[in-house]
Amino acid sequence: MTRRVFAAFLGVLVVLIAAIVVPLGVVGASRQRDDFMAAARTAARSYAALAEEQLGDRGSAAALAQALERAVAPGDRVAVLDGSGRVVAAIGPRPPAGVLQAVRAGRPVPGSENRVTVAIAIGDGTPAGTVVLVRDTAALDRRNGTLWLILGVAALAALALGAATGWLLARWVSRPLRSLVGAAHGIGAGDPGARADPESGPGQVRDVARAFNDMADRVAGVLERQRGMTAEVSHQLRTPLAALRLRLELLADDLSGEARDEVAAMLAETDRLARLVDGLLAVARAEATESSPVPVDVGAVVEERIAAWAPVAAERGIAIEQPRAAPAAPAAALTAGHLEQVLDNLLANSVDAVPAGGTITVTATRDGAQVVLRIDDTGPGMGPEQRARAFDPFTTDRGGRGGTGLGLSIVGRLVAVDHGTATLVERPGGGTRVEIRLRTSPHRAPPTAPVPGGVAS
Repeated sequence: MTRRVFAAFLGVLVVLIAAIVVPLGVVGASRQRDDFMAAARTAARSYAALAEEQLGDRGSAAALAQALERAVAPGDRVAVLDGSGRVVAAIGPRPPAGVLQAVRAGRPVPGSENRVTVAIAIGDGTPAGTVVLVRDTAALDRRNGTLWLILGVAALAALALGAATGWLLARWVSRPLRSLVGAAHGIGAGDPGARADPESGPGQVRDVARAFNDMADRVAGVLERQRGMTAEVSHQLRTPLAALRLRLELLADDLSGEARDEVAAMLAETDRLARLVDGLLAVARAEATESSPVPVDVGAVVEERIAAWAPVAAERGIAIEQPRAAPAAPAAALTAGHLEQVLDNLLANSVDAVPAGGTITVTATRDGAQVVLRIDDTGPGMGPEQRARAFDPFTTDRGGRGGTGLGLSIVGRLVAVDHGTATLVERPGGGTRVEIRLRTSPHRAPPTAPVPGGVAS
């Protein structure tokens, strides 16, 4: 926007300067030519007066030539014609033949681009002759060139000053708008504290920034209350659910046959409800978390979580692999504990989705200024519509097989808090690929003790 405002301002400024400078130059050049012509006529009259004195006193042509030579300005060409049109004295080269013929015939003398010609009658009443002055316009051209040079320099100075003013004006207008756009993107990316600058720019833009900040504060308050209510309700539900499960277990000990099977189904539903409550608590915590990035050794965390999940996967006949050929990933800038939770949720999803004999592959590499973490599995995979909605809460492809649809939602939130991205892509050869992109850290990660993860399936 700054460039567009600056370009518009500069375009208007160029047109305005041209509208002032060009007519001013034309008028100035015309006035200088008029002055030049007036000066030539004045000089010609003085030469005519001198010639009148010499001719009136019956002086010789040589005396007239000497008097003119003393009076004529350097560069002027002067010829004195008597009443019959004969040249009786001349200073410098004679005027062109066409000029002399026009004087003898009483016609206006012709001019040219590089000289001016003036013919003045000698004496009052019946003229005793004519003085013809031919003056080169080189001096006029130099004055006009100086005039246009001065106007050009002044125009460039005005343009430079106007351009600097326009750039500052464009930045003054666009800076708060960029702040507003950045705040909107920040809130959209999961930063509830992003706000626009309400103290810079035009008054209308400041009003918009204040209104945006007020709206963001209200929305943040509503979301905070919603998260608090979700966490509180989920917490309050855990105690009665635990009591209900205990009662059902005690009841199952006293039953047999179909009644016992019914109680077992009720226990399964109770477990599913408990997982849902735990997932809601995890989501509420993830939504409330804020970014506090520290250098995290991605490779070390990956190895640790693979070691933790390998026995669980092995019980189901699933192998978890980490290729060693890829270059080691650098440290990433993450909030402590987030990467462990992300990997636990992703590995839990893959273990539940992959059939016996399948494989889960985890790779961590560097891609420019990002750390790329990929989790590939050989499960049934997802269709395009499922992948598009996979990170929405309560979205699951397990049907009634126990999934709550909150695991990927928590993954997306934790990654977004640390300014990363999480996407599901189609895996070559079938299955599912989750790709996590994280910012690299400029510092090395210190050795740390294992951080507990967390799972919401």
